[in-house]
Amino acid sequence: MITKRKRDTGTRRHGDTSPLQRVTESPSRIFFNRVTILGVGLIGASFALALKKHGLCKEVIGCGRGQENLRRAKEKKIIDSFELDSAKACEGSDLVLFATPVGSFVDIAKRIRSILNRG
Repeated sequence: MITKRKRDTGTRRHGDTSPLQRVTESPSRIFFNRVTILGVGLIGASFALALKKHGLCKEVIGCGRGQENLRRAKEKKIIDSFELDSAKACEGSDLVLFATPVGSFVDIAKRIRSILNRG
């Protein structure tokens, strides 16, 4: 016997809230003082904009290979400041997002591991 699956219409039952909605509706929104985004391309910039839109951090630091791209991201207020050196960019950060090609993760992690806080 073949039965049709009920299509998910995207509606939620009364009282259900999304995780993002629960976070953004909480009284103290700021989760992170400082966030570093390694790679401010489409993914990194989108993440930075979402953090800022929902007030989840105080400061977003961008890091990348090209100063021009980082300067443009700062002008557009996607990031608050930038650094070309990944270790310097990660100093004092509560969250580090790798938004770079997967093949570069190990090299970057080796460069920043002594800077990161445990926990």
